[in-house]
Amino acid sequence: MALPAVTALFVTYNSAGVIGAAIDSVPAGTRTLVVDNASDDATLDVCRKRGVETIALEANVGYGAAANIGARHTDTDYIFLLNPDILLQDDCIDVLLAAAEAHENVGLLGPSQFRQDAGVKVDHDKPTSLLVPDERTGIALSDSVQEVDFLLGSAYFIRRKAFDAIGGFDEELFLFYEDDDFCRRLRDAGWARALVADAFCQHAVGQSSPVTADLVFAKNWHIAWSECYARTKHGMPVPMVAPLLYLGLKMLFHGLLGKMLKRAKAAGAFRGRRDFAQGVRAQDRRIARGKLVV
Repeated sequence: MALPAVTALFVTYNSAGVIGAAIDSVPAGTRTLVVDNASDDATLDVCRKRGVETIALEANVGYGAAANIGARHTDTDYIFLLNPDILLQDDCIDVLLAAAEAHENVGLLGPSQFRQDAGVKVDHDKPTSLLVPDERTGIALSDSVQEVDFLLGSAYFIRRKAFDAIGGFDEELFLFYEDDDFCRRLRDAGWARALVADAFCQHAVGQSSPVTADLVFAKNWHIAWSECYARTKHGMPVPMVAPLLYLGLKMLFHGLLGKMLKRAKAAGAFRGRRDFAQGVRAQDRRIARGKLVV
């Protein structure tokens, strides 16, 4: 299979502990590009020691914006957008490329993902997908290629024509819900999404950056903000009072018990929803040095 038709694109942020193995899993002959969101650790050193092309951003611009930058620096027919904690099986790209070439109406394909530590298959057709919650087509395009409504954003094999047709990722979404929004816009533009069952990768879920209370707060701020933004963008109701009351109680409860990570999670979600209601943009609350920039 002609691998130069594909660019393996990684977006990193403080991913030194995992990105080396991820790069090593990409087959020789595949163009590999890393866009780094101003990491504070040795991520870029790890990448450069392996001789891969890197784009070092001066600030953390968010996942979707960094992915768009990477896409603009490639000219291949397909972009394989990967989290830095993904390990590809040897023939994963070959199988995905063959499926894409056989089904020209499919704009986005995803491999079967397994958790690295337990061999447990990750659910692709996420039941809680915000923007495509009811469309479960289940159409079998071939023995191993099945049309689905939603694919996890950790491993996106994207047809460039489809990517360009919808303008890439929405850069207002700094972090989280990019995959919901991307799949929804592909659907609205007439592009199918498909799971390729016999293309495999391993996903070390949640291990792409170290866990601290500051980072938990920052990530949950963006989860909450992005949910509100995505709902608003696509004409869905945005519950506010009840979630804020619930999150406020969780903050108090976990604070009294001294469970600081759980308190940080609730506090981040509370602030994210509140700030969205007050008109704060996600790009004004970027993540830098492992915490939310205010």
